[in-house]
Amino acid sequence: MEHISEQELILKYNRVYGQVIRQERRKRKLSLEELSSGILSRTALDKVEKGKTKWTKLTGDTLMLRMGVLPEYFESLSSGDELDRWRMREDICLLVPGKPEAAEKKLKEYREKYTKREPLEERFLLKAEVMLMLSHVEAKLRNTLHQGQKIQEQARIKNETAVLLDKARQAADCTIQGDWEQYLAKCRLSPGELEAVLLVSAALFLDGSEDRAWALWQSVWEYPQANNWKERAMVMILPQAAALGLRQACASGKPAGSPVMPGLPGESIGAGDGKLWKCCAETAATAMYCLCWMPCAGWMQWLSGCRAIWNRPGNFGICSG
Repeated sequence: MEHISEQELILKYNRVYGQVIRQERRKRKLSLEELSSGILSRTALDKVEKGKTKWTKLTGDTLMLRMGVLPEYFESLSSGDELDRWRMREDICLLVPGKPEAAEKKLKEYREKYTKREPLEERFLLKAEVMLMLSHVEAKLRNTLHQGQKIQEQARIKNETAVLLDKARQAADCTIQGDWEQYLAKCRLSPGELEAVLLVSAALFLDGSEDRAWALWQSVWEYPQANNWKERAMVMILPQAAALGLRQACASGKPAGSPVMPGLPGESIGAGDGKLWKCCAETAATAMYCLCWMPCAGWMQWLSGCRAIWNRPGNFGICSG
């Protein structure tokens, strides 16, 4: 029996996968530049499609997801090194919600161990850091409001929200090019990239820019349907958007029994009024997402019976990249 190395096997397998990427891209009438923007050069993607170069599973999966296609339908292979990196990212994902110090330590370990990282990895690390900062700043804001702390403390928190917003934008900028805050609909993005945009929305909200936060949230909410994603791809981002929308509505003082968002397209996915939120929660509102972004106990109680249905770490954006 002929012996074949790991790298040779991956290259041979991914040569077929590259052909699938090309077929899907052409089916959607996308140029090489549109699909590869922020991840690969046009030339690199052309080589990927022709099977003339090595590339990572993370890159291949993201290219497919940018087209609204689940990579599980056309699985690519990963090397031992890629698998080790994925496992460490999964560890970080699991630590973020309840063990921030351990998460920070693991993030530092990842950066030190893997000094050569692709943009998608860097985005993951920044998103995890933003999640940790977000929880920290929100806790401070709640304490300030409850205890009526001095103006100096409020000013210090304002500075922290500005730093948070800057880091959230850095995470999105890793793979999203151009003036994406104004023209998000024109970008070709994956669920993980859209989640980075949601984090910018959350940071804008904390920074006091509620109108801009809602506008960005709305762009993310409408994106999957506008790009004809399949339902199974939609649930990789819409529940996160719903969770953030609930959080922001709660922080805005909306009635606990009636979440209402500006311009919410409930009818667009066959659900109106509260049915939309129940649908999203039952589909994919992960425990980690709720714990990180849902400080209101009333919302947590409402979601507690639904979130276990999709309680897999990989469905939260920072775990998938």
